[in-house]
Amino acid sequence: MRIGICDDEEIIREDIRNRVLRIVPKATVCIYTSAEELLDDQCPDILLLDIQMYGMSGMEAARIIRKRSTDVVLIFVTAVEEYVFEAFDVGAFHYLVKPFSDARFEEILIKAAEEARVKRRNRTEKKTHYVIIQDGITRISLDTDDIVFAEVLNRTVTIHLKDNDISYRGSIGQLAGQVGTGFYQTHRAFLVNMKYVSSYSSAGIETPRGTVTVARGTFKEFVKAFMEYMRND
Repeated sequence: MRIGICDDEEIIREDIRNRVLRIVPKATVCIYTSAEELLDDQCPDILLLDIQMYGMSGMEAARIIRKRSTDVVLIFVTAVEEYVFEAFDVGAFHYLVKPFSDARFEEILIKAAEEARVKRRNRTEKKTHYVIIQDGITRISLDTDDIVFAEVLNRTVTIHLKDNDISYRGSIGQLAGQVGTGFYQTHRAFLVNMKYVSSYSSAGIETPRGTVTVARGTFKEFVKAFMEYMRND
């Protein structure tokens, strides 16, 4: 289990690290000195995150992390109480106000570890969903989890996968009917996997593979669908 600690004060980082290893001695503890450093790394299973730091705040980092993953068990560890309601907005597991007792910290961390195990088990048990793409006599099986978004131009559909692209003759509507839940057709020519949405506005939806166009008048419906997806994922 990877447990991340993000705080810009070394003495606090070491104190939390020592407490974590007393409770979960086999954990891999990842130390981050800033929010920027945290965002450059793979998300841990559990994240102990300060809010008030130099540069980007912990709350700003949490919003970005939540767009990347709903699986991180997020615990704010802070000296101020005023951000507690914002913590709920980013799906925080708990909000610990410094100073706190060893007993209280152990209670929260043990519960967080169990939550992380449940999330990991659910990911493992998730059924893989495939679609079959046919171009002439060629048939290709694709895991829908690998599809970032798709677009069509002159009846040629291009599927942008995590690592490469596949093009074939077809329609976005037909593909939308195959991929199932978790996707949204933002435009007659675009279909996006909401798992890969990093940011959005009425000007477009950003993904790791490029920008997805949003048709005029459909942005509010997309936002509703995306919020529902985030709640249920």
